[in-house]
Amino acid sequence: MVEFIVRPGVNKYGLSAGASTGKFLFLGSMALDVEKLKRLPEADTLENEARICLDIVETRLNARGLGKRDIVKVTAYATDVSYMDAMYRGLEAYFAPGPFPAICPIVATVAADCRFEFEIIAAE
Repeated sequence: MVEFIVRPGVNKYGLSAGASTGKFLFLGSMALDVEKLKRLPEADTLENEARICLDIVETRLNARGLGKRDIVKVTAYATDVSYMDAMYRGLEAYFAPGPFPAICPIVATVAADCRFEFEIIAAE
């Protein structure tokens, strides 16, 4: 049975904050103020934005009794190829010293004026 995760502010757009199959947890994160549909002011640099996204992931994992070592895959979206180095540095710092999950980098449009979005799959 699939459990859709509800988070205040997101469901009004007809979205869930993630889903669990009981074996895998699917979550996403952006440094986004959902009410204003703007990037959070503290995401002023690429490095800060990546860190904020990963802090959000960590908080959501912890709420389910999981941690970053349970992550098996990260799909990492950046709005510009020139942002990839900062994104990789953020991911490397977050998962150091390893093990590192599979990382799939994609250049794509991200909501509002955010520059990064991370989607993760974690083993439950």
